[in-house]
Amino acid sequence: MVYAASKNGCFLSFGGGSVTLSELEEAAGKGIKTKIFPEFLPDPINLDGKLAQGKTMAEICSIQTKYTKEI
Repeated sequence: MVYAASKNGCFLSFGGGSVTLSELEEAAGKGIKTKIFPEFLPDPINLDGKLAQGKTMAEICSIQTKYTKEI
């Protein structure tokens, strides 16, 4: 995703987890314009499954954790 944004684009983040967070930080480090939409949360069914596996909201919603006060 960062490569695509590097071609005169903008890296858009619609919520996301650790992979999105690392890509967002990579884009910012390369001087690529970024736009974050932290209000997008995971699908509730998938979220319940990940929480049942013992993952925390901070792990699942890395973008929201880093860029908002509440998730």
